[in-house]
Amino acid sequence: MTKYKIIEIRGIVNSSGCNRTLVIANPVMSDDSYEFHYSAEYGDSKHFVFYDDKDEDTIEELLRIANNDDYWFPDLHEFEPYESLLDGASITLYQRKRNLGKKYAITEIQNTISMDYYISQVSFNEGRDFHDLGFDAEKWEIGDKIIKTSHGNLKIKKFIFVETSPLVGIQFSVDGTLRLGDFEKFNGFDDCPNIATFALMRQPRNAWLWVYVFDVNGNQVVNFCGRDDLDGLSDFVNKLKRKYKQ
Repeated sequence: MTKYKIIEIRGIVNSSGCNRTLVIANPVMSDDSYEFHYSAEYGDSKHFVFYDDKDEDTIEELLRIANNDDYWFPDLHEFEPYESLLDGASITLYQRKRNLGKKYAITEIQNTISMDYYISQVSFNEGRDFHDLGFDAEKWEIGDKIIKTSHGNLKIKKFIFVETSPLVGIQFSVDGTLRLGDFEKFNGFDDCPNIATFALMRQPRNAWLWVYVFDVNGNQVVNFCGRDDLDGLSDFVNKLKRKYKQ
């Protein structure tokens, strides 16, 4: 199933006067070392339409996906294309097939194992100058399938356990972006980098839990300082080892 990035959601009115919502999405492509997508409408963009009076919950969920910079996984077999005029031009629109007989559901990655991570401080570009965000300013979900943050979600491709260095924890290879520009005191070089590595680390017998984030070029773009719940990291690691036999 192809994944898409939603680039625009807006209201339109058809020739019968029905209010509909147009969702324009671009396919995510792979170029060996990383994935990418175009941020503007182009020839391979897909145009989906939903009826405001029937698909209110779906539209709300698509808005959430777009605002969180997440991926969308539409099953094109559930849609039928038709030609229509849009902004004076002929275009292919995709609407959900009427004979499916069930409400359209958003396909979303869900974790089977997860832990909560509470961030309190942030630092950009390997800097040692941490900015206070407030104790437990944000709560993130770190799992076996996806890392859910307030600034975008990161799909986990693989992970390794780090147990023989001064820092112990888990290093994730991930795919996705983080909207670092959301932070009021952002002073980095890229406000929405493509992330490749997310390392969750702790010094033995230290309460603080650190996150080191690297982009697809190997640059360390942001660090976070925070905490877990009591024995949160150790329980998470043990569950991962049991499930994935490591």
